[in-house]
Amino acid sequence: MKPFVLTVRAVGCEFAGRYERALWFPFGMGAVGVTLVLVWLVHFSAWWLVLAVPLWFVMIFGVCLLVVAHMVVRAFRPPLDREQRVAVKGFVDKLQRVAEVVGTPAYWLLIKVVRDILWPRKDGFIAQTATDSLTLHKDFLRVQRFFR
Repeated sequence: MKPFVLTVRAVGCEFAGRYERALWFPFGMGAVGVTLVLVWLVHFSAWWLVLAVPLWFVMIFGVCLLVVAHMVVRAFRPPLDREQRVAVKGFVDKLQRVAEVVGTPAYWLLIKVVRDILWPRKDGFIAQTATDSLTLHKDFLRVQRFFR
């Protein structure tokens, strides 16, 4: 397989794996909390089922999305040796800082990265972010020179 595709998949799987693992706990706790409140409300009146059923479908859909993301990450993660793993983790740390500065929500990043894992492209999220941050740094230094 081409080095570009392997790199995008390795970076994408590490990046998506971090967000996918980070989303399980809050989503699970929210689902349990909403379920407990809805079960408690249904004891007072059966009309609360009108609200409960759609919310349970939304929660099941969310769990399905997280399971699919987990399966994609596991299926497309290329085998890495120790040196490659350290390099990928370092790059993902930097990429994550850039994404946090921009303020993109975690679920949206997860969707973009999973898409990059499935269909690696030269203009995908990972490649574009790496290119933009490199050119942005040079552009920032050029603009900074104007203020001296």
